[in-house]
Amino acid sequence: MDEVKIKNIDLVVEAVAVLIGDYERNRKKAAMMILKICLTDEFFKHLMEDEQLKPVAESLGM
Repeated sequence: MDEVKIKNIDLVVEAVAVLIGDYERNRKKAAMMILKICLTDEFFKHLMEDEQLKPVAESLGM
C-alpha cells in the first residue's frame, strides 16, 4: 500500500473524536473541514466509509 502522509496527526485524531462524540453540529462541521484539509482526498473518502463516521458525514451533507 502507498504511504499515506497525514499532516497534523493530533489534529486529525481530535477531529475524528469530535465526529464520533456528542458534540454540536457546528463543531462536527468544523471537524469535517479540518479532516478535508489534513487528509488526501482518497484517504478522506475512505475514512468517511467507516460505519461510525458514515452516518455523521451523511447528516452533515458531506
